[in-house]
Amino acid sequence: MKTLLETVDSSKDSTIRKLQADEISSIYDFEDIYDDVRRFDFPYDYSQRLGVGHDQPYVYCWAEDNGLTFSLFEPVSEVLYVTLKPYLWNSGKWPKTTDLNQHDDSNFFVVPNYILEEVKMDWGDSIRYEWVEQCFVEGLEQERQVRCVKSE
Repeated sequence: MKTLLETVDSSKDSTIRKLQADEISSIYDFEDIYDDVRRFDFPYDYSQRLGVGHDQPYVYCWAEDNGLTFSLFEPVSEVLYVTLKPYLWNSGKWPKTTDLNQHDDSNFFVVPNYILEEVKMDWGDSIRYEWVEQCFVEGLEQERQVRCVKSE
């Protein structure tokens, strides 16, 4: 099992990828959706701190302020959102491996293109994941979230 530090880096860089059958574990079957979605490889520690895959089988995702927000909780404002299932992967293992688990491996999400069009994102774009800590100050209530924005 990987160890998780108490603090999480405030941001991590990545790239939006195409969903490709040869890069997905054989435990998953995506059928013919490859052209309609994009793949977002989540940083391991963000998945763990957010609680992905442990008690809830999906996360909420919505477009907001020129980026995407990923959360275990529905948005408090009225926005169009989707629920996304987390899929396991590990960059150090053979892509088709079935030897994956939530404690040791990272997650990726498959985001529909119509959500990405709202924030002008597409495959190949450099992105930055930003950790948003929870806050319970009256008037500023905010659950922990991960924001994803285009890198400059």
